[in-house]
Parts: sequence; C-alpha cells; structure tokens
Amino acid sequence: MNVLVEQLHSKSLKPFIVISFDDGYVDNYLEAKPLLEKYELPATFFISNKHIGTTKAFWWDELAYLLLQVKSLPATLSIHLNKELIIYNLKDDAVLTEEKFQKHRLWNYTLTPPTRRAALYISLWKLLSPLPYEEQQDFLEELKRWAGTQQQIDANYFSMSERQLTDLADCELFTVGGHTVSHLALSHHAVEIQHQEIAHNKQYLEAATGEEIDTFAYPSGNFNETTVNILKQQGFRSAFTTHHQSVQSQTDPFRVGRFQIGNWSGKKFNQMLSQFSHN
Repeated sequence: MNVLVEQLHSKSLKPFIVISFDDGYVDNYLEAKPLLEKYELPATFFISNKHIGTTKAFWWDELAYLLLQVKSLPATLSIHLNKELIIYNLKDDAVLTEEKFQKHRLWNYTLTPPTRRAALYISLWKLLSPLPYEEQQDFLEELKRWAGTQQQIDANYFSMSERQLTDLADCELFTVGGHTVSHLALSHHAVEIQHQEIAHNKQYLEAATGEEIDTFAYPSGNFNETTVNILKQQGFRSAFTTHHQSVQSQTDPFRVGRFQIGNWSGKKFNQMLSQFSHN
C-alpha cells in the first residue's frame, strides 16, 4: 500500500495489485492473515474501532440476521424509523423455509431480492445507512422486539480483539488504515461529526498499533469534499473508495478505486483480474 501511495504522489505508477480488507472482522485475523503470511502477500486492513474487542456485530449484519435467518417473524412489520412509520407485509415469507433460507445464503445485495424478507432488508439498509450510530442501534433494538428474539448473532460477525489487531499490525506484511470509529456514512453528517469520527479512529489505531495511520477507506464508499479536506488536515496521504476502477498515474490519491472480490472460483477470479486491468 505504501508503495502505491508513493507512486501516486510521484505520478510514476507501475502495474501491481494491492490487497485490502475493510471493517476489522475477526475472520481477517483468523482466516486471511495466515493465508497472506503463507504466500507472503502484503495487505492493508482498514479498521473501524467501535466494536473492537466486543461481542457486538455491525448494524447491517444484525439486520441481515433478523430478517434473513430468524425462522419465524410476525407477518406484518409496523415500525418507526427516522420519524416515519414503516408498514411492510411479509406475507408467505414470514415463515422461513429451508428453501428460502438457502436462497438467502446464495444472495447478495447486487442481485434481485429472492424473497420479501430480502427486499425489506434492502429497503431498511438504505434508510439506516445515513443515520448516526445511536439511531441505528435504537432501531435494531426495536426490530428485535418485533422479531421476538434476543438471540446472539454468530461470533464470526464480530470484530477482532485489540490483541489480534496489534498482532496484525506487528507483521511487516500488513498495514493498518483508518475507517472511522463507527463506520459512519460520512457525507450525510456535519463537518464536526466527520472530524470526530476520523480523528478519534486515527488516534485509537495509532495508540493500539504504535504506527502512524496515514491511509483511509471511506465506509461504504461514502464521502464528500469536506471528508477529503478533513483527511488532509489530519495528515492522511491517501483514501480509497468503492468505485470499481483501476488506478492510473493521474488518479487522485484521495479517490483511489478498488474492486470488490466475490465468492469466485480460481478460474473466475483470473478472468475478473483481466477485466479489472481494463477498467
């Protein structure tokens, strides 16, 4: 990552691939780290620190669990969100059959929702994404009461511990980058809130890793000019988006594109790498 950033600033880019992971999930440490070390592959981990060392999942994973995995839900949802009343009828999808459960397992947000539950997930995701962390959490608590469950989500959805984070950062192959405190959709918030989320995240990560944090990834790819200015003021040298575009010598170091990797076969992965280089 540091090599890429240096080349972007000098406008002398050479062809290579950079690997990055977002959010700070525990599987980054348990699954990705050993494989990267085995094959001596450098990688950057962009970390949101709100849930580091906790048994709390990100809001979108909690939402997915409640709507896509709970076996039986009330047929009708009637709930307030952001001062609006949402009414939604799940109809036959209130009961989750094994067939529908498997459809949910194979589905992702880029595909047409296979059930009314999945369609509701997309609708609520769009409404929740711009909100402050506290409002997201309040809504999830209300949704749990509606669903009639307090069951804990699978631990695979938790963030890594602080010990795991520091161990990750100690490896010379790896770089840690900023990703806000609470994975905030930055452009929807005032300058003071953006500054707080970015600065406090940077301070936490620098204290935890003992390293300077000067690279950043926009949560959900969401940012505006205010965000870019804050990053520069905070001493960041680069920031990464979710725009599917290859990096060129003229690429703005604060608007670097990335390609999301799917659950692909090796053959499919090689095909996509070839396509990426032409985007």
